[in-house]
Amino acid sequence: MKRIVRILGFSGKEDTYLDIIAAIQGHFQPEKIEIIFVASEQNPDQPDKGFQQSQFVNKLHSKLSDIAKEHSAYKSCESIPLTAENIRRDEVNTILLGVLAVDVTAAPKDLAINLISNALRYGEPPVYYVKWLTKFERGKQNRIGTDPYVYEDLTKLDEARLLSRSYRSQSYLLLSLLLVVCIIAIIAGSSRWYPSLDIFNDILSIISIAAGFVGLMMAVFQSGLREGITRKNW
Repeated sequence: MKRIVRILGFSGKEDTYLDIIAAIQGHFQPEKIEIIFVASEQNPDQPDKGFQQSQFVNKLHSKLSDIAKEHSAYKSCESIPLTAENIRRDEVNTILLGVLAVDVTAAPKDLAINLISNALRYGEPPVYYVKWLTKFERGKQNRIGTDPYVYEDLTKLDEARLLSRSYRSQSYLLLSLLLVVCIIAIIAGSSRWYPSLDIFNDILSIISIAAGFVGLMMAVFQSGLREGITRKNW
């Protein structure tokens, strides 16, 4: 696997990504950083394919060079290969494929939740977020290497661990229920020839209702965990 890190992009403003790139470079030293913009009517000013994307990348490198004059943590970012791409919203999960990590610092909450959830389902990759440890001050710009921060893997939070276990438990439960339902359905189907087995039709109905209820409860539980993950960071 190539050492590629992807940033889930939304805003078309270069300044949004400068500190993220520095955090990625300091943490991973990747071969390349890809900024993947998710198309949205809420933010139509994203750089489109071709010339606009080239301009966007050139401006990023230029601004990183300017910051590096005063903040050494950005020095190594001047030469890091950067690319910008656009995808549709229904393609967002492709961001998880074949990469070292994904950053969602610049992503809106709903997209971040979706990406974290699917990363937990697939078992990879880690999903990171730049979390500043300073209090907000109007007019002050935090910088990597100068102001305290943590580069947090959101898939390692307690809520994420519970969510991951919940997904595994859900898979095992669904497989078990499917097996039980299939067996009972076969037995119930035999009641046409063996009337004494007719009770299994009632059992099948009860199990189907119970399975639906359990599925609903697990969905509510998982939704709460997803909200817990983002509540700490957004």
